Amino acid sequence: MHIAMVTGQTLPPERTYQPTGTQSQVVPLASRLVERGHDVTVYVPSDDDSSTAGSARGVRVEYVDVGTEDDDMPARYAAGLRRRWQQEAPDLAHASSWTAGLATVAAERDDVAFVQDYRDTEGSHLDGQVQRLAAALGQRAERAVVASRAQADVLARRGVARGDISVVPYGVDDQLFVPDGSRVEHDGQLRLVCPDGTADGHGSDLLIRSLRSVPDAELLIVDYPEGDSASDQRRDLAAELDVADRVEVVDDPPPAELARLFQSADLVVSTPTTDASIAGCVEAMACGTAVLATSAGGRDEIVVDKVTGRLVAAEAEQMGATIHQLLHDPPRRRAYGIAAADRASVCYSWDRVAESVEGVYTNALGSGRFSGSRSVGSFRLSSPA
Repeated sequence: MHIAMVTGQTLPPERTYQPTGTQSQVVPLASRLVERGHDVTVYVPSDDDSSTAGSARGVRVEYVDVGTEDDDMPARYAAGLRRRWQQEAPDLAHASSWTAGLATVAAERDDVAFVQDYRDTEGSHLDGQVQRLAAALGQRAERAVVASRAQADVLARRGVARGDISVVPYGVDDQLFVPDGSRVEHDGQLRLVCPDGTADGHGSDLLIRSLRSVPDAELLIVDYPEGDSASDQRRDLAAELDVADRVEVVDDPPPAELARLFQSADLVVSTPTTDASIAGCVEAMACGTAVLATSAGGRDEIVVDKVTGRLVAAEAEQMGATIHQLLHDPPRRRAYGIAAADRASVCYSWDRVAESVEGVYTNALGSGRFSGSRSVGSFRLSSPA
C-alpha cells in the first residue's frame, strides 16, 4: 500500500515533546507501517523552499514549501501536494490534523482514499467555524480516526457516520517510557505530576486547590508555553492558597525528562474537565506509575478504576481526599503501577497501533466511496496553481 501521511505542522525535533500527541506520533507510526511492508511518505509543510526531502527513523519525508503567510498555508500546501501527486499518487492519504485534512481535500485527488485523524483535536477549544470544518472533513473522509469512544460520540453528534469512525489508541515509546525498578529519587515531599499543562479546563487549578488536603505533597505541572498556557494564573492561585512553595511548573520537557518525571512520581494526576490529550496518561502508565484521573476525554477508557489507578469527579475536595489516601498507601500504589505498565504494554504498543491503523486503511480502500466530489460542505480553498 502506498500511503501519504500529511502533517499539519513541522515535525518536532527529537528533543521536543509535543503534547497534542498525533503530530509527534507520525514518524513512529510511519516507521512501523514500513516494517509491515507498506510504502510510506510523510509530507511536512515548510517555510524553507530549500528543504525538499529527507528521512526520519528510516521513513521518507518530503517538505512542501508553503511560504510564510499563515492565511495562505492550506492553499499553498494543497498546491504542493497536488504537484507531487500528479507525478505519483498514493493509494491513501492520512491527515494527522484538521489543517492537514483541508490541504489534503483541496489537493483534489478523487482517486486517493482519505483518512482524517482527530486524535489531537480538543473539540471544546475550537471555535464554531473550525468545529464545523473539522466535522465536515470527517463527513467527507472514508474513515475518521479518534482516540476514544468519548471522542467518537462527539464526532457522531457533529454528523460523522458512526460506522466510519475508528478508535485507535496512542502509541507509546516502549524504549523510553518504561518502569524504573529503582525509581528516580527526589528530595523530601511526596510527588504528584500533572502532564496536562496549565490551560483552562486542563485541571491544574483543581489540583492546586486539592493540595490543601495533602500538606506533605508537591505538585509538578508539565506545561507547554506555546499552547494555551495559564502558568501565571496558576502561580497566583497557588500563592493565594499559600501552597506556592509546593507547586512547580516544568516547561516543555524533552521526552527523556518527561519519562523521568513520571518515573519519579508517587502518583500521576490527570484531571481535566475538557477533552485534553490523553497521551500523558498512557505514557505515565507505561512507566509503571499509578494514575488518578477524571473521565474527561476518554480517560475512563484508559485508567481502570481500582486496577491501574483511580477515577474521580472533577471536584477539588474529592480529589484531595483520594490523593491523600493513595499517597499514604504505598502497597496499593505499587499494585496499581504494575497493572498500569502491563496494560500499557498490551494496549498501547506501536505494533498494536500499527495493526489498528492498517485495518482502518484497508476499510477505507474497500469503501469504494473515493471517486466522487472532494468538496467540504461549501468550503473552498483558493489554491495557487
